[in-house]
Amino acid sequence: NITLDETGSVERESVKNVVAAIQADTTIYQNKDGSYTLDQSAPGNVRVNDAVVSLDNRTRSNTQAIQNHSR
Repeated sequence: NITLDETGSVERESVKNVVAAIQADTTIYQNKDGSYTLDQSAPGNVRVNDAVVSLDNRTRSNTQAIQNHSR
């Protein structure tokens, strides 16, 4: 067990529970079409940081395609 101090009081949590909570807070799920969801029944899971980078890359790519097509 490890000791956590979240609200001014001392609590004891197992390492397994802490790891599970961290994973739950940093994981989102991915549907077959590539869209992201919080639905845990989706077939894939992705770290939030990876999903943000992926979304940024898609947004940039789409923006460039629109700009090139508009000219």
